[in-house]
Amino acid sequence: MAHHSDFYEMAEYYDLAFDFRNVPQHCAFISTIFRELNGRALASFLELGAGPAWYAIEYAQQGIRAAALDISPAMVAYGLKKAEAREVTISYHCLDMVDFSLDETFDCAALLLSTIPKPGGLFWSFKNPDRAVQFIFSKFYT
Repeated sequence: MAHHSDFYEMAEYYDLAFDFRNVPQHCAFISTIFRELNGRALASFLELGAGPAWYAIEYAQQGIRAAALDISPAMVAYGLKKAEAREVTISYHCLDMVDFSLDETFDCAALLLSTIPKPGGLFWSFKNPDRAVQFIFSKFYT
């Protein structure tokens, strides 16, 4: 019997099935919120549960240091292949987003699509997660 996790090993099909968002627009939204909350431009970004690493690749294309993290070796390999095809460099880590440690730090991390392991939000600024959520709701849900 096939398991849903088998789908994640078919990275090319996953990419086709879920490539329906306007990634540049979403990145602009995240960058705007980060600037509002921190008074400066986003300089580094970590995409958690990244799959094909759409957002990390987009940020790398903008000159922002970007990294991705996914538990699937197939997704990591595919995301690195996509980044290379777009002539950008990202660091891509094959780790579990629920319990991981990295030597590098980031201005912002994002959980996108439906990959949210705990209730809370779409992204957080490591310094002020509560303030980030409060800002989003005050600007977009009032």
